Amino acid sequence: MVKQIIVVNKGLNMSKGKMAAQVSHASMAFLTHNFLDPNSRYKHPVYDQDTNKRDGYVLTIKIDDEINEWIMDSFTKVILEVKNEIQLNNLVKKAKTNGFVENEDFFCIRDNCRTELTPDETGTRFTCIGFKPMNAEKIDKL
Repeated sequence: MVKQIIVVNKGLNMSKGKMAAQVSHASMAFLTHNFLDPNSRYKHPVYDQDTNKRDGYVLTIKIDDEINEWIMDSFTKVILEVKNEIQLNNLVKKAKTNGFVENEDFFCIRDNCRTELTPDETGTRFTCIGFKPMNAEKIDKL
């Protein structure tokens, strides 16, 4: 079974809407990460033939067999919670120790604190971790 795991910092006491937005960011991060980088090799501008003005982008998406299975099957997502940012950071360490690569296998989501959260020393707040969809045997180790 292929599933996506998202772990949210429950200690921030986010409203339901804020939490839903952060979990949504975490769910999409594995797809959008490469497109957000201005130097991404996966994002190519498209120009209008008549005006020669940029008219959008062509995005190249490479998905592995696990992600393809997840998309073609059930989009299973499991949302878990931790009590605080310390536990989120401990999960990052454990993921790395187990061979998971940040910004490839998992993505740390930081809120810009424009609405209800108070920023930390970085000017943001660590809200959740989104893992890319993967086989249960692999992700369940964490």
